[in-house]
Amino acid sequence: MQDNAVEIHELKFDELLKNLPVAYLIISNGIIVDCNEKTLALLKARREEIIGKTLQSLSPEKQHLREKSNDLINFY
Repeated sequence: MQDNAVEIHELKFDELLKNLPVAYLIISNGIIVDCNEKTLALLKARREEIIGKTLQSLSPEKQHLREKSNDLINFY
């Protein structure tokens, strides 16, 4: 019975995340493991182009104020 309740809560949580009105990425050990439709629209990409990648692979070498993307990613 408890396993079923956990599964229901996980499904509800997944639905909540997928329907957030903002873009998000879930990152584990530096690898993108999930994102929502807002992220895909923002990046103009398909899910298979994002999942399994790193932030470094999706970022330009330098940001708009000339900071290196790698430095910012490692800082945050």
